Amino acid sequence: MGLPYVGGGQRYVQTLGRELIKNGFEVHWMYTKQPKRKKEELIDGINCHRINVPLGRKFFSFASIYPAYKLAKKVDILQFDTFYGGFGGWLPGKISGKPHILAVYEFFQELWNIMAKNKVQSIFYRAAEKYLANCPYSQFITISEYTKRRMINLGCDKKMIKVIYLGVDEKLFHPGYNQTFRKKYKLDKKIILGWTGRMNLSQSKNLPMLLKAFRIVKEKMPNVVLAFDGPDFHNLEPVIKENSLKIGEDVIYNGCTPRPELPTFYSSIDLYVCSSLSEGFGLSVVEAEACGKPIVCFEAGSLPEVVKDKKTGIVVKEKNEKAFSDAIIELLTNMEKREKYGKEAEKWSKFFNWEKTAKEHMEVYNKLSENFKR
Repeated sequence: MGLPYVGGGQRYVQTLGRELIKNGFEVHWMYTKQPKRKKEELIDGINCHRINVPLGRKFFSFASIYPAYKLAKKVDILQFDTFYGGFGGWLPGKISGKPHILAVYEFFQELWNIMAKNKVQSIFYRAAEKYLANCPYSQFITISEYTKRRMINLGCDKKMIKVIYLGVDEKLFHPGYNQTFRKKYKLDKKIILGWTGRMNLSQSKNLPMLLKAFRIVKEKMPNVVLAFDGPDFHNLEPVIKENSLKIGEDVIYNGCTPRPELPTFYSSIDLYVCSSLSEGFGLSVVEAEACGKPIVCFEAGSLPEVVKDKKTGIVVKEKNEKAFSDAIIELLTNMEKREKYGKEAEKWSKFFNWEKTAKEHMEVYNKLSENFKR
């Protein structure tokens, strides 16, 4: 049960649902009602239930308590997702007597000090994360060891946490696609750095730093361009101009590419860059690896779990633009190393697959069901 917003969390719920259906499960998905959409609908075999949340998505957890309780009578397992889906999810589980799970993507904790709009908001979100880590769920699932450690630090019993990595669609993400992005923007002779995702100015994504690092790279290697794909590019436009970079020349915006076409973007770039100071998993990073692209990222969040330092990319320890730009230049000036890392990245990405993810979820579900029958 969660919210219909584009991102790793949505892909997790949708893809997991499809895999569970393949294995004979009946799947229901409850989320916020959208304009001009039916209240009940079957999508890809998933039973979608849309509920009204008059005060906005932050109140989804409270608005969904009674509908979740009614749905609990029809299902065997309840699973809720962070952030807003988890606050009251345990209540319908307790009342109905059904196993109830909280899937946790990422906790920011001290990063709220720089991410929040003010000190009050920072205190609230940090307290909310501590509350979620200590809610009386039957089981917690996290998508990385990093997130598990965060939860343990907040007081959660480590025996209650199961780490299950996300997967990548090997049939969709792989090398060999036509480099349509490169051809579209006439970048045949350019070296391309790539980034995908929602472009907000959240300190966790650290995009202003990425642009500063790129400017340093550009001064030493004028032939390099930085390409973005995803929503909300307008947020970056002032920061790009502040760094004396030109949109359409130095920085290329590819729009928000439909998911089936995204591998053509990855295939067109030479290096994928992830400047995040925290990631719950890093799905776009693994997708780029699956397309045979080496990675430059910080030693932050779960990124060292999905990028093998000096094997599939460079994991930068010092969190500043100079260290990040040095790592980029190291790979861009050494084609042999870049190609070697890219080949290893493709091999390593196969460790993360949705069939394995679904299998591990089913093991948790079956174990919980047996325990509740006793």
